[in-house]
Amino acid sequence: MDSCYADARRLVTALYQRYPETVGDVPVYFSGGKGFHVLVELAHNPPPAVGFQRTARTFAELLAARAEVRIDTSVYDIAHIIRLPNTRHPRTGMFKRFVASEALFRMTPAGILEHAKHPAGDGIP
Repeated sequence: MDSCYADARRLVTALYQRYPETVGDVPVYFSGGKGFHVLVELAHNPPPAVGFQRTARTFAELLAARAEVRIDTSVYDIAHIIRLPNTRHPRTGMFKRFVASEALFRMTPAGILEHAKHPAGDGIP
């Protein structure tokens, strides 16, 4: 988990540098496994469109390259289902939990794992 934690921090830092208006406002979730989901909200709120997942993947790959991190691009497969917050990871039994982007820089990996042992009332924003 340590390398995924470091990558999540680098990715959030790169987002802050590229989009300073997002500082403190990047939703991050610990998956309950070993990875993190860093959400990038699009300001222009594009309508659904055929092929949008390819555009989103390209955008994510460019951000990841800028941050020098590796991302799981399989989440951009049109048939891929993303687990909802506060749902249990099937292998670890831990929960997918929200971690405020600023807390990501204060918490330790052990603290995040402890945080993920129980669900919370903070559903999807």
